[in-house]
Amino acid sequence: AVLQGLYHTAPVLLAACREHRSSAGAAAGTGSTPSRGSSGGNAWGLMDANHRSPCGAVGGCFHCDMDAMASTCLEPRPSWEEGKEVQLTIGDRVRLHSLGAKELNGQEGVIEGPMPSDLSAEDARIGVRLTSRKVAVRPSNLIFCCRSAAGPSEMVRWLPKLGEFNFGTQEDAHEFLRSLLRLVEDEELRTHAEALRRAGPSGEAGVPAPNADLTAAPSRLFGGLLVSQCTCTNRECASSSFSFESFLDLSLDITEATDSVEDALRLYTAPERLDKKNGWKCEKCDQVVRARKQLTIYAAPSLLVLNLKRFRYGGYQNKGTRPVSF
Repeated sequence: AVLQGLYHTAPVLLAACREHRSSAGAAAGTGSTPSRGSSGGNAWGLMDANHRSPCGAVGGCFHCDMDAMASTCLEPRPSWEEGKEVQLTIGDRVRLHSLGAKELNGQEGVIEGPMPSDLSAEDARIGVRLTSRKVAVRPSNLIFCCRSAAGPSEMVRWLPKLGEFNFGTQEDAHEFLRSLLRLVEDEELRTHAEALRRAGPSGEAGVPAPNADLTAAPSRLFGGLLVSQCTCTNRECASSSFSFESFLDLSLDITEATDSVEDALRLYTAPERLDKKNGWKCEKCDQVVRARKQLTIYAAPSLLVLNLKRFRYGGYQNKGTRPVSF
């Protein structure tokens, strides 16, 4: 679901992966579209006999794998047409049409095996699992809807490189997305550092600028800026202090009063009163005072990622199931 979300909402990120793979492959003399059927330890078979990715990275390149994964698992395939190659496969979601049994037309289902060896044959039939039954129809009676999801095994090889992810442990989609973006950023910074090294004096290490991470694709697409404003409640003072913090996503609390994402955002940016127990030191008053604190979005990102915090501590029901509209 996370990868599908990136494909549909952040095509620029996957386009950058494709550009990286194509340009690096051309520079290395391997071409822009290496064969996926070649041998290698990579889930998509992109590494050569020397365990190098199309970009030349030893041991695999996440950018190259992301592009291959997108083209094999995420990009929509054309529906079947007379005279053209059939590309349907087990797990694809399809819609039935032009059947004699008109009550089946328009229904959607999932292709189940076994698949006929020759889909263009006159007697070729494909099994489709509908909600209540399974039917066998000609390929010409199917309209492709979407591909089957990529299997978890295709990401297992990269789990150790995703930081806190370990095979067999339980993590959520938010942690997976953050780890994935961090890996993309790390590879971009390493590539940038290597380019600086090659451009600099012989043997001199390339050192990116201190804020080079802000120019990487994850920050350009998902990076925003929060501002925290604390205001002294003393009438004679009423001075304010501002602090800024960058973010890639926002984690929103889901409560019994939260019916929509808008409600959760209003709760996130609601003013908070700081009393003597958790007071704020006003520089103008030079003492700890009661204050009003509010967190707001100062600069919105191109793509805003929201994490709905449904898990709660204690009790028998640890995960909230309240519907949240958006």
